[in-house]
Amino acid sequence: MHDGERPGSASRSPFAPGSSVAAPSPPWRSAAFWAVLLLALGLRITWALVVTHPELRQGAFAFTAPDEPTFHDVAATLATTGRYAQQPGGPPTTGRTPGYVLPMAALYWLFGPRPVLGLVLNLLFGVALVAAAGCLAGEFWADQRAVWAALVLAAVAPSLVRYSAYALSDSLATWSALAGLVALARWYRLRRASSLAAAGLWWGWAWLTRPSSGLLLAGLMLWVIWQRPRAQAVRGAALCLGVSALCVGPWALRNYLVLGAFDPGSTATGISLWQCNNPVTAGLQPPVDVRGGPAGNLPLGYFRGAPTPRAYTPGAREIFSPSLTERERDLRAKACFRRFVREQPGALLRCVLYKLQSFVLAAEPSRQAYISHGDADGYEVAVRVAAPAGSLRQRLGAALWKGERWLALLCGALGLGVLFRRSRPRGWLALGTVLGTIAFMLVSVPLSRYFMSGTAVLLVAASGLVGASGPRPRPDEGAAQAAEEVRAEAHV
Repeated sequence: MHDGERPGSASRSPFAPGSSVAAPSPPWRSAAFWAVLLLALGLRITWALVVTHPELRQGAFAFTAPDEPTFHDVAATLATTGRYAQQPGGPPTTGRTPGYVLPMAALYWLFGPRPVLGLVLNLLFGVALVAAAGCLAGEFWADQRAVWAALVLAAVAPSLVRYSAYALSDSLATWSALAGLVALARWYRLRRASSLAAAGLWWGWAWLTRPSSGLLLAGLMLWVIWQRPRAQAVRGAALCLGVSALCVGPWALRNYLVLGAFDPGSTATGISLWQCNNPVTAGLQPPVDVRGGPAGNLPLGYFRGAPTPRAYTPGAREIFSPSLTERERDLRAKACFRRFVREQPGALLRCVLYKLQSFVLAAEPSRQAYISHGDADGYEVAVRVAAPAGSLRQRLGAALWKGERWLALLCGALGLGVLFRRSRPRGWLALGTVLGTIAFMLVSVPLSRYFMSGTAVLLVAASGLVGASGPRPRPDEGAAQAAEEVRAEAHV
């Protein structure tokens, strides 16, 4: 029997709700498991030393991604003055949510405000992400071979390695999202309210790290409500949302007291929506300099569906007026975005389709535009630091980036197909996460680092192809193995 069994009944199938068979988890006591984690840590440290922060080899640290100094400034101010602001004497800020800032500030308080500690934090969460992928594979596939495959794939995946090598919040956000998925899959198997409470906790923290995670949370709650028995599922969804609200509530209350308006996210939302969805990014008009002159030295292809430099975006002068507060700037940016959607819906669709094309093809924007104006979608951060344009190293790097995207999409799609055959609810849980992260990228910032959750889930789905290629264990063997594990834990 599979997922058609009556929920809550003891089952010997690891794919049935209410199953009595324990899903395999990463073998914590195995030397090979820790070897994989050490491999993941070594790759990420090497990437940081060679590509993203080569200055560390000379004992220095410099910010190489545009968002790195903003996290550092808020964490340093919080650690040294106790105020949540960009600068010690500046006004309170809501530009950065506290999910990553709080642990970063704790390290600053203990060891001093050294920016390299933010990089160390992201590296460690990048390794924790690998272990979370193994846990998710165990819940999805109930096969130890799939667990090992997911661990190895997550350890060596170029995108997961790359974005763990910055002083950014991406690894923590992805780890929190995967932990929530593990808890949801465990709730489906065991029907324990504690699992949904844990999912709410992890997803609340994911929201506090990257508010875009809230879109996934809403979709996953619909997945929970759809399960049977319906009344139990609705109560579980309410519990999960309640725990998430308890996590986000203090931040929302603080923002209300500071801004005088309810905002459980951050004031960076409006800037992202405006900057990536306007006549320039839609390719309707050439970029215009803030001084009014044409930006003829910048290729138009960079702006079509890629993050647009603020100075060349329509409305930049009015949005970034020095007299505006952070909240007023956010409201003006959102108004510009709504005006574009209302007046040019066809252009917005054109912009979204271009982003989808760039995502599927792993396209790189113009290197010339990138060098002048910061982070963009694709491999160009690593390319700029590590190799000259047109060199063999640059071409190999771009091929590595594109190859990972295409292999992840292909093998992940095949794995999702097999997962749907074995367990439709788990298949929808995995597919919904992938589509949700893609949808967010199409609406807002098309940065590949925002697809880390989707990449990790695709790798977990692909890991099931390893288990599916071999003989499947009989249910009786799974039940006996689970009983043996319970006896061993009781003995310990």
